Amino acid sequence: TSRRAVAAHRAEYCDILKGDMEHLRELIEMEPECKWAHVTLADTILRLRQVVDADAGEAGSEESTGLLGEWDELMGQLKEMDPSRAAYYTSLHARAHSAGGA
Repeated sequence: TSRRAVAAHRAEYCDILKGDMEHLRELIEMEPECKWAHVTLADTILRLRQVVDADAGEAGSEESTGLLGEWDELMGQLKEMDPSRAAYYTSLHARAHSAGGA
């Protein structure tokens, strides 16, 4: 029963993160220059990816790959929006790709 409870909590957490991501995407659509929304969406994507990867194990998943692709796109946008922090975004990119977002 405790495994079932953990699985239910994980599923609920994923649903919350996915809902947050949708709201952030809508905000970005309305305010494309809002750096805060881009950074928060990128962080939320990595949080969801950690859960997805933990559930998928070593094999990974298509969902994880898709999340990382969206995250990469956001990092590119942030580098253009905020060139003074491009090195920081590059370091985040390296860390996300080497450690599965952890």
